[in-house]
Amino acid sequence: MARRRDDDRRRLCSASASASAARCSGFALKKLGKLAAFGFGSLFVLLQGLAYSGYIDVNYGKLESDVSNVLDRNHDGASPVGTCVRASARA
Repeated sequence: MARRRDDDRRRLCSASASASAARCSGFALKKLGKLAAFGFGSLFVLLQGLAYSGYIDVNYGKLESDVSNVLDRNHDGASPVGTCVRASARA
């Protein structure tokens, strides 16, 4: 009987340690994600402000073609956004 209690105690301790580790890693990843989102958002706002003020010029045509080439995985030339919209309209 004492052996069973020891086994139960070990399992409970192991489960508690696992739960604590999962909670700590989840908390850390949540904070890291918020920090990354804030950083990218701040960078976007800064670049937009500089473009609006005339300090930098953005070639939107080249940007659009580069992004389209990256997002067009099957190389059919169709916009992935347009493809998704058409597919959802058919459903």
